[in-house]
Amino acid sequence: GSTKIAVTEEPAAVVDLLNDFFKVVVDLVDLHGGFVNKFQGDAALAIFGAPLPHPDAAGAALAAAREMRIQLGDVLGGTGFGIGVSAGQVVAGHIGAKARFEYTVIGDPVNEASRLTSLAKLEQGGVLAARRAVEAADPEEADRWTFGRAVELRGRGAMTQLARPLRPTLADRWQAAHDLGLEELPNVTEPTLRENLLDDDEEEVDAAIDADAANIANENLPGRSPAENPRPEGR
Repeated sequence: GSTKIAVTEEPAAVVDLLNDFFKVVVDLVDLHGGFVNKFQGDAALAIFGAPLPHPDAAGAALAAAREMRIQLGDVLGGTGFGIGVSAGQVVAGHIGAKARFEYTVIGDPVNEASRLTSLAKLEQGGVLAARRAVEAADPEEADRWTFGRAVELRGRGAMTQLARPLRPTLADRWQAAHDLGLEELPNVTEPTLRENLLDDDEEEVDAAIDADAANIANENLPGRSPAENPRPEGR
């Protein structure tokens, strides 16, 4: 995102945008019990579960990613971004030379998250997670993600099944509109749903949903939960 902006904008404007970006990242990571280990250009490495233990490190990382997607969309406008989440065992500690050490994490999950971040920039939602992160999370958080295809991320030599945050169903949108009193709506269970019903109020509905959409459980969405998306044989 920032590379293209730097071509057309003054350096001071780029710095302001990056500061807004990093504020969102740091605040949300901190809110969910993680910490931002480092900034690298316009990227950030966030860690959950080290150096301090976390009761649900994977779930916290996934929750932060979902909320980050919404807030970064508001802050960055049309500037693209990518968020990648993985989970697993890493080596955490100080690394470097005698004159300079820094605390960091090393391991395959770190590399996988980096590759997912690059791939997520091509996604409409800007967020991708590895299946193993969803499976390691508390069920309440895992139920807010849906699985997609498996891909081989550059340099790994192993398959990663992608997971994305669930988006609200049309029925959820109708119910949200009804709760807002935007207009009288038929029962959301009726099969005569019209996708253009809320066109005039789409932004208001989306804002209301996004404030809590990421927290919509999917027990009523068949085929969306990890239990109903078994791991493919050989993966």
